[in-house]
Amino acid sequence: MITKANLAEALRNRIHEMDFKYLVEEAFNAVFDIPRAVVSKGNCKTLSHLKDIFEVGNFESVSFPSGNELGTWTVPDEWNLISYNLMSTDGELLQDITDTNLRVVYGSNSFVGEVEMSELSKHIYTHDTVKNAVPFVTNYYGDFDWGICMSQAEKTSLVNNHKAVIVNINVEQEPGNLVIWSRILGVVRQQDFKQKRILFWSYNCHPQMAQNELSGPIT
Repeated sequence: MITKANLAEALRNRIHEMDFKYLVEEAFNAVFDIPRAVVSKGNCKTLSHLKDIFEVGNFESVSFPSGNELGTWTVPDEWNLISYNLMSTDGELLQDITDTNLRVVYGSNSFVGEVEMSELSKHIYTHDTVKNAVPFVTNYYGDFDWGICMSQAEKTSLVNNHKAVIVNINVEQEPGNLVIWSRILGVVRQQDFKQKRILFWSYNCHPQMAQNELSGPIT
């Protein structure tokens, strides 16, 4: 039997669901465009935004400096994408990061100069099977120069219509800190009075991807 109390409870639940949906959309829109990397200023900026939006209180943070060995992995230098554009030799803007900041290989060096198409092709990364996708490519270690990412269709258009282009990649690279934030949400005690610990773990080191790189932290 439907009662006024049932309807009131259902309405309260619906309002709560709508509020949560609004917060999730607000959080996603606020941080989606922030350039992030394994170690970058964008990571901490993203976490600060999420903390403020969801009003979850203070976090404890632990930092691991660049070069620090964690098991079989070494913390890389901080890498921050500042800007990127690809221009024709006539001054026409062909690409930049207004549509996606995946266009620069994460770990790339800065580079400015006119490049012949035969040389540019050596620095372009595309997806092997999805021709319209801009891939996410990283190279934080070893002897790496510079690189850009685009769809296979965009690369084909460049090769067919330009003999040379002007590349402008601006990044900051320096030793930094991998920052991990943590917070105890609550303590659950079982009947035998032993504490039960449940760990929720996520990350935000991948830029402009939502399947887990933002859905995880937001959840």
